[in-house]
Amino acid sequence: MSVSRLQRFLIVLSGCLLYFCLSFIYNGLRPLKITLVTLASSAGAEIIPFLKICGVLPGAFLFMYLYTRLCKRLSRSQIFYVFLAIFLSYFFLFAIILYPFTQFFALNSLAQFLRIFLPSGFRGLIAMLEYWHLSLFYVLCEVWSSAVMFVLFWGFMNETSSMDDASRHYPFYNLFGNLAAAVSGYVIRELSFLDFNFIFLSESSKIYCCYFVNIMLCIFVGIISLFLFSFLSKKRQIMQHDENLKKEKKEEKKESYSIWQSLLLVLRSRYLFSLLILSISYNAIFTLFDTLWSQSVKDYFASDQISIVRFLANVQILKGVLSTLLAFSVPVIIKYAGWKKTALVTPIFLLLSAISLFPLFYFKDHPDLVSYLFDFFGVEVIWILAYVGALQNAISRGSKYSLYDTTKEMAFIPLPLEEKRKGKTVIDGVASRFGKASGAILFMTLLPICGSLSGTIPYLIVVSFFVLIAWIYAINYLSRFMKKKS
Repeated sequence: MSVSRLQRFLIVLSGCLLYFCLSFIYNGLRPLKITLVTLASSAGAEIIPFLKICGVLPGAFLFMYLYTRLCKRLSRSQIFYVFLAIFLSYFFLFAIILYPFTQFFALNSLAQFLRIFLPSGFRGLIAMLEYWHLSLFYVLCEVWSSAVMFVLFWGFMNETSSMDDASRHYPFYNLFGNLAAAVSGYVIRELSFLDFNFIFLSESSKIYCCYFVNIMLCIFVGIISLFLFSFLSKKRQIMQHDENLKKEKKEEKKESYSIWQSLLLVLRSRYLFSLLILSISYNAIFTLFDTLWSQSVKDYFASDQISIVRFLANVQILKGVLSTLLAFSVPVIIKYAGWKKTALVTPIFLLLSAISLFPLFYFKDHPDLVSYLFDFFGVEVIWILAYVGALQNAISRGSKYSLYDTTKEMAFIPLPLEEKRKGKTVIDGVASRFGKASGAILFMTLLPICGSLSGTIPYLIVVSFFVLIAWIYAINYLSRFMKKKS
């Protein structure tokens, strides 16, 4: 069915606006979730590895299970509505009840009991259980990106796009997603200056005002995204160019989508397994950097919540700006440099970051290094780790949202519909969470042995090197396969 340029423009614009809304919610809640869990107790960033493995990973598997079950009974549009309703309902409950009455819901007695029997290396686990409602908020914010943004949104786009559409339109979706990161960062920073009382609280603070208004704004944006997806799901079908795709979609309704079938399909397919390596590698490496950097931010600002929120908001603005600039260049980079070189940018940057920052994390408490850097730069090591780490975080996330995401989503296009849907459910729904969980498992294993985050650095360097090599090898294989299909 032919479509006019105006119709095509409106369809692509609605997709861009939908991804803007979904990305705004994720980025709008990110500074809040980090601040809440790291400052809830003296455990600091040591709570993050336990959240990744004991909360986020089971949450990803639960989503995958529900998704595969719902695929048998509901349409993709209905599945989208169901999951958004679940997420937005909890965010609303958290804003009006769970967070303002934190001390009422905290399991202080359980935490005191566990501290008697568990060594200090399990401080993060104890904090996660004590503040379970904050942990659940962190988990849902993490699962949002893999469940709603990647499995539901990108899964829908991959099923209704040709390779030509993907190369022309995907960078614009990522562009709007990157703009959302910058806008949400600006909004959070401005909301941090609010200061008023709520009638349903005997005592409220400036930081709660910031949290409450920001969460409510994200819920409102989530409602808008429901209407955008409703429009998009009806109109997007006219952009399908391949009649075979429509036949596959009819046949697909008869398919049984079980978790184990999807996992076996990915493990048996070398192509899907290479995409699995990409997803696990990025998320594992990012978790290592993010955990160390989060602790540095907490140490530098001395648990000042307002200052941390504003700092993270500024980092998010920088990330959004860098991502947007990169997104403008993605179509040109892919056209002239090719898919392979574009995909290699992110792992190479992370490799250089590891060489530069890991030694600083390790020697940050060494008196001679601290004295030398202060004399040479006029700043403390902890300042360098907080601010240079912020720059590294912004660049790595910017590269991820523009170069990495675009190339990864393009790699799904040559696959048959069944492999697309089952593979994407595993790779974006579970593998991304498993990648973060694998980094968390490494921390959980090393912390009781090394005693501190800085003591784990030598082991992290070795692991990071092998993970990055596997990532680069997977990119080479995917590139060869895509050239054959082209």
